[in-house]
Amino acid sequence: MIDLHIHTKFSDGTDTVENLLEKIIKNKIKIFSITDHDTIDGCSYLLENLKSELTKNNINFITGIEISTNLNNNPIHILAYNFDINNETIHNLIKGNKKLRKFRINKIIDALYNEFGIKLPKKDMDFISSLENPSRSHIAASLVRMGYSDFQSCMTKYLYNTFGQYFLPTELVVKQLKEANILSVIAHPLKGTKTRFLPNDKFIENINFLTDSGIDGLECFYSEYDKSKRDLILKEAKKHNLLISGGSDYHGFNKNIELGCLGLDIETVDLKHITILSKFNLNKINES
Repeated sequence: MIDLHIHTKFSDGTDTVENLLEKIIKNKIKIFSITDHDTIDGCSYLLENLKSELTKNNINFITGIEISTNLNNNPIHILAYNFDINNETIHNLIKGNKKLRKFRINKIIDALYNEFGIKLPKKDMDFISSLENPSRSHIAASLVRMGYSDFQSCMTKYLYNTFGQYFLPTELVVKQLKEANILSVIAHPLKGTKTRFLPNDKFIENINFLTDSGIDGLECFYSEYDKSKRDLILKEAKKHNLLISGGSDYHGFNKNIELGCLGLDIETVDLKHITILSKFNLNKINES
């Protein structure tokens, strides 16, 4: 099994890196990447403290990050893979988004009060302000504690405005990754903002633009996509000669997504279909 899109407590997931690795081993996932939002702290922690466990269990780990970007005031998430943990380009992109993320989170909190009259408790405000990498998930967790329904309902009802304009420009991020020889992949490319899924014409428009900008691949296999959506993305990937990737977008308890799930109607994916793997220096693994 494989999963190239996973989050930990270092961004908006609920698992520690230790907990995550236990689940990776239990679920017999042999290739995985930690792709926290705008941080590689989870990757660094794993490589510094748990590398021997990877070797012991014959598991391939790919460094990764999910970079928040802005395309025409809409959020587009770019997955970057297989870089050195000290790569200057990655660290500069993290620094750029860190400043914007702090500003954005305050805009979301202001909107929460202005639109719904909801004011977070001072304790939660102080906690969110202290975070290196604050997100909507941290606000949603506060709302749940205040009694405003479950986590996903809070995200949909109260935190629908992502203020995507307060992220680095997508084209800039893709071009800088290309110049640094770092692979870039569009995460969940059919994800909408005001609607769950993008209209097909908007999706194709985004792919055309980002292909011209230098994007390397598409996340074709994704936990929330059925065969029709997967086929649409695969068609565009083949049309533009883009690499094919796959990941669950696992967040622990924050999302009802199973680790290693690459589609609504499939249990496993033959690794030959995940063409991005050809770009990684993988150890020999005992699966097709």
